[in-house]
Amino acid sequence: MKSKIFPKSLIGQLALALSVISGGALKLKIGGVRVPLTTPVIFIIGLVAFAMAIYAFMKKERALLIYPPLILGVFLVVWGIAEFML
Repeated sequence: MKSKIFPKSLIGQLALALSVISGGALKLKIGGVRVPLTTPVIFIIGLVAFAMAIYAFMKKERALLIYPPLILGVFLVVWGIAEFML
Protein backbone atom coordinates (compact mmCIF):
# COMPACT_ATOMS: atom_id res chain seq x y z
CA MET A 1 0.00 0.00 0.00
CA LYS A 2 1.42 3.33 -1.05
CA SER A 3 0.92 6.13 1.42
CA LYS A 4 0.05 9.60 0.15
CA ILE A 5 1.77 12.59 1.69
CA PHE A 6 -0.29 15.53 0.45
CA PRO A 7 -4.09 15.66 0.61
CA LYS A 8 -5.87 15.24 -2.73
CA SER A 9 -9.19 16.89 -1.83
CA LEU A 10 -9.65 20.65 -1.78
CA ILE A 11 -10.95 20.54 1.79
CA GLY A 12 -7.85 18.66 2.93
CA GLN A 13 -5.55 21.10 1.14
CA LEU A 14 -7.32 24.11 2.68
CA ALA A 15 -7.17 22.50 6.12
CA LEU A 16 -3.43 22.01 5.70
CA ALA A 17 -2.90 25.60 4.49
CA LEU A 18 -4.96 27.13 7.30
CA SER A 19 -3.20 25.03 9.93
CA VAL A 20 0.20 26.14 8.62
CA ILE A 21 -0.93 29.78 8.78
CA SER A 22 -2.40 29.36 12.27
CA GLY A 23 0.50 27.34 13.66
CA GLY A 24 3.11 29.66 12.17
CA ALA A 25 1.38 32.80 13.44
CA LEU A 26 0.94 31.25 16.88
CA LYS A 27 4.59 30.25 17.04
CA LEU A 28 5.70 33.74 15.99
CA LYS A 29 3.35 35.38 18.49
CA ILE A 30 4.58 33.20 21.36
CA GLY A 31 8.17 33.91 20.28
CA GLY A 32 7.65 37.65 20.72
CA VAL A 33 7.45 38.70 17.08
CA ARG A 34 4.76 41.23 16.24
CA VAL A 35 2.13 39.52 14.10
CA PRO A 36 -0.68 41.61 12.53
CA LEU A 37 -3.27 39.09 13.76
CA THR A 38 -4.79 39.02 17.22
CA THR A 39 -4.75 35.79 19.19
CA PRO A 40 -8.52 35.17 18.86
CA VAL A 41 -8.24 35.45 15.06
CA ILE A 42 -5.38 32.92 15.04
CA PHE A 43 -7.48 30.69 17.30
CA ILE A 44 -10.49 30.87 14.95
CA ILE A 45 -8.33 30.12 11.90
CA GLY A 46 -6.98 27.07 13.71
CA LEU A 47 -10.45 25.87 14.65
CA VAL A 48 -11.65 26.26 11.05
CA ALA A 49 -8.65 24.20 9.92
CA PHE A 50 -9.53 21.60 12.58
CA ALA A 51 -13.15 21.39 11.41
CA MET A 52 -12.06 21.07 7.77
CA ALA A 53 -9.54 18.36 8.68
CA ILE A 54 -12.22 16.39 10.54
CA TYR A 55 -14.52 16.68 7.51
CA ALA A 56 -11.75 15.57 5.14
CA PHE A 57 -10.87 12.67 7.44
CA MET A 58 -14.50 11.54 7.54
CA LYS A 59 -14.55 11.66 3.72
CA LYS A 60 -11.73 9.08 3.71
CA GLU A 61 -8.82 11.47 3.16
CA ARG A 62 -5.90 9.49 4.59
CA ALA A 63 -2.94 11.57 3.48
CA LEU A 64 -0.09 11.94 5.91
CA LEU A 65 -0.37 15.74 6.13
CA ILE A 66 -4.03 15.67 7.18
CA TYR A 67 -2.96 14.69 10.72
CA PRO A 68 -1.11 17.93 11.73
CA PRO A 69 -4.32 20.02 11.45
CA LEU A 70 -6.05 17.45 13.65
CA ILE A 71 -3.26 17.61 16.25
CA LEU A 72 -3.18 21.43 16.15
CA GLY A 73 -6.97 21.51 16.53
CA VAL A 74 -6.91 19.27 19.59
CA PHE A 75 -4.22 21.54 21.08
CA LEU A 76 -6.35 24.62 20.39
CA VAL A 77 -9.48 23.05 21.89
CA VAL A 78 -7.60 22.08 25.06
CA TRP A 79 -6.06 25.56 25.21
CA GLY A 80 -9.47 27.20 24.79
CA ILE A 81 -11.00 25.06 27.54
CA ALA A 82 -8.08 25.92 29.84
CA GLU A 83 -8.52 29.64 29.11
CA PHE A 84 -12.18 29.52 30.11
CA MET A 85 -11.50 27.49 33.26
CA LEU A 86 -8.97 29.96 34.65
